[in-house]
Amino acid sequence: MTNSWYLGTLHSAAIRQERAQSFEDQAKGQLRKDAFLKTRALRWAHEDKLFASAPQEVWEEKNPA
Repeated sequence: MTNSWYLGTLHSAAIRQERAQSFEDQAKGQLRKDAFLKTRALRWAHEDKLFASAPQEVWEEKNPA
């Protein structure tokens, strides 16, 4: 028969390990999210720059009033 204290210790260690991995995954996810948002902001800035430099007729065609 296995000691219940021993099983509890193993279970607690497994939970701590799982939580640590979870925090690492969350940090990686946040880095990916930040990179995505930065890329999207750069893309929007580039599109805004293109619209600003386009002839007025092109701008009116893309953005009807």
